[in-house]
Amino acid sequence: MRYMTVAEAASAWNISERRVRLLCSAGRIDGATKLGWAWSIPSQAKPGDARALRHLKNRSLRTGAQSFQTLDKMKSELEGLSESIAPAKRIAAATYLDNLMLQTLISTLGYEITISETASILAGNLVPRLNLSTHLAVLNYQEAIASMREMVVAGGRPSERNAFELQRILSHHRNDSTGCRFREPMEADARPYRRAHRPLTVSEQMEVLFSQYEGEWRWLHPVVSSTFLFVELYRIQPFPQDSEALAYLMCAFHVLASGYQPPVMETGHIGLIGQAVQLSYRRGDCHEVVALVSEAVSRGLRLYRDFLDAC
Repeated sequence: MRYMTVAEAASAWNISERRVRLLCSAGRIDGATKLGWAWSIPSQAKPGDARALRHLKNRSLRTGAQSFQTLDKMKSELEGLSESIAPAKRIAAATYLDNLMLQTLISTLGYEITISETASILAGNLVPRLNLSTHLAVLNYQEAIASMREMVVAGGRPSERNAFELQRILSHHRNDSTGCRFREPMEADARPYRRAHRPLTVSEQMEVLFSQYEGEWRWLHPVVSSTFLFVELYRIQPFPQDSEALAYLMCAFHVLASGYQPPVMETGHIGLIGQAVQLSYRRGDCHEVVALVSEAVSRGLRLYRDFLDAC
């Protein structure tokens, strides 16, 4: 396969070099890889214009009156504290929160796995009451969290390409190749888009989602945009399995990339968010979901601070 530079792609597609870089960063160009500071782009047709699907974005996401002053104050204070903390302690605190995120992901499997059982699996041991798929899920979920952290450190933001990469990790060895392919469309896929004359493909729904994420959502408070990301991924359920886990991971991805700590949810919290998401479709707003995500982000900040104080 022949590869192009950013300048060559911009000339071939008649768009600016800046637009090519944005498309690469957003995961809109399959196979594009970053080598140092430069992008290597497979020779291909110009990617579709997401603006062609704007007429489908008639599902208004609203939050009602929300204040994030307390949350932002906590974030600011923690940033000041972190500057005086040794890197090893910050890494230990991040690992602590990653373990809590792992328990949240495990809860999406639909049955209880204790912290001690999780630790045993991660240590390479077998838990007799759990099947092989569950053991693999725990290991995959831990790897997905680590990969998401690496994406944040590299300066990445949530994108369709990153969603595919995280899904590949989540489903590794747990099913056949369908785990990393979009599911088939259903009748319900037409409901949020009243102007569509047919059920939208999952690919089209994802293109609409990330067009909004790259566009108007960019100017929202990070808690709001991460909530919208969670809500829409939860609704779309792009892959045959692990949709809740992926929605949570992408939400945490955006929160971390925005300088906060990840949302830490108590037992059953992600289930409450799922119920709130369903209510948001009937009520026409995401007020309750935003409140739950905000509470989880606040808990993550508090636990991070408490861990550093205890060291």
